[in-house]
Amino acid sequence: MTGGQCVLVDPDDGIRNPKPISDPVELSTQDAVLLSKLLLNADSWFFAVKRCLPKGTARIRLTSPLGDATVLIGMPCQDWDVIVDGEHCGGFFDPVDIEMRSLLKRTFPDLASSEARSMWKSGAIKQLKEGKSSI
Repeated sequence: MTGGQCVLVDPDDGIRNPKPISDPVELSTQDAVLLSKLLLNADSWFFAVKRCLPKGTARIRLTSPLGDATVLIGMPCQDWDVIVDGEHCGGFFDPVDIEMRSLLKRTFPDLASSEARSMWKSGAIKQLKEGKSSI
């Protein structure tokens, strides 16, 4: 893994190709490696039928000499969709929910809520969607 970039996406813009609402932020090397390890670890994945509506939260692009991968992350359902060469593989990341929340909060510290179960400060996503705030 050579690195990665993350953008926050509009949670109301669908789950396949949501529009970015933040500027791209470089992932730390440690977080890019952590995300790669989580994605490759079968114990990180959870497969079930959930009763929630998926909404996008972030899109991460991981880069490596072997190729790139895009990971669409949705927090309401703890879902992720990994896209490599146009192929999608999705599931839920319930077993590593805390790690994923922490990774996103470290990436966007100015927007992060101090509450463990809340992702963002009150009104932060609304401001980004309205173009009133920029990372």
